[in-house]
Amino acid sequence: MSHLKTKALAAMRRIARASTVEVFEEKVQLLKDDKELWGQSLFKKWFEKTWLRQHKESLFSVVQYNFPYLFLV
Repeated sequence: MSHLKTKALAAMRRIARASTVEVFEEKVQLLKDDKELWGQSLFKKWFEKTWLRQHKESLFSVVQYNFPYLFLV
């Protein structure tokens, strides 16, 4: 596997495993600060339009809708 592919997969795993919105945003910013990965225009476009949108929606919906129920258990 290429160096960039391995690096991209590791960054996406860290983002996907974020347990809070703050950690999620921090990990996304770390990826965006990586000039080597973020300089790849096809990866950047795919990441923002597809992967990030799906993961952001799923994380925010879990936090927004399920978090209050944690206190009831």
